[in-house]
Amino acid sequence: MKVVRWVMLLAGIVAFAGAFYMFWQVRRHPLEIAERIGRDELERRGLVRRSLAGPRGEIVVWTRPGRGGPLVLVHGEDGSAAAWAAVVSRLPADRALVVPDLPGHGESAPRDGALRLDDLVDGLEVVLADASRDGPVTVVAHSLGAIVALRALGRVPGDAAEQLVIVAPWTLSPDDEAFAALFPASDEQALALLRRERKVKAPPIPDYLPPARVRRAAGGPLARLRADLAAGAGAFPPLPARVTVDLVLPEEDRIMPAERTGQLAARPGVRSVATLPACGHLPHEECPDELARVLTELLAAP
Repeated sequence: MKVVRWVMLLAGIVAFAGAFYMFWQVRRHPLEIAERIGRDELERRGLVRRSLAGPRGEIVVWTRPGRGGPLVLVHGEDGSAAAWAAVVSRLPADRALVVPDLPGHGESAPRDGALRLDDLVDGLEVVLADASRDGPVTVVAHSLGAIVALRALGRVPGDAAEQLVIVAPWTLSPDDEAFAALFPASDEQALALLRRERKVKAPPIPDYLPPARVRRAAGGPLARLRADLAAGAGAFPPLPARVTVDLVLPEEDRIMPAERTGQLAARPGVRSVATLPACGHLPHEECPDELARVLTELLAAP
């Protein structure tokens, strides 16, 4: 009995140490841990990590064979494939999926140095060319990822894609106060940004997130793109005539200027505009059920 008690005590100590270590890691590296959890979820949903050769090195792509033309999910600024994990888990399990880390993001090269938006466009062009071998693709792109997707779609053959769904489109100008706010230099500025990104009645923000966002703002992918975006690289391009375009607009997006988003929604070539009530700029993270439902409806539309 004494041996059993010692074994149980040791097991308890090990479990406590493991839990404490994970707690400490989450507080110290919350954004990195969130990405790791997202990648694990993609794998759990049947996606396989692949590598493609891009102009600036390895492009990491998560793929799953399945029904229909491939659905390509393109993350937004400072994101990665892992950002789509909650939506992927709510989409039909037999849908063919392609979820890339854009160049300079997630696990894709280059891992350091300045980035240009063209680097991301070049990389996505490679991804679309590879994915469209299995049939015309449908692209779902979030925020700055929509700019990248539009420019990449302009380079691929006309039959490579059939639909583009733009979620919370990037409509910022370098002169906007909201653009400068994306690069917080203090915990107070980061907290303000975190609140602005989320829906109005979002849960409280953990105290370890603002410092993590300050660190990311100093050297993350968006920081590496800042000079190019400040020079106007993020201007919204024309909509492609040969691809069906649908918009999904979160009603509580407080990052993107509402007036410009409204002008985009009124452009010729936009087939439909769906709204997400009580969702902020990151609906794939805070409103995945609603976003997955809207996407499923749009993908089934004739």
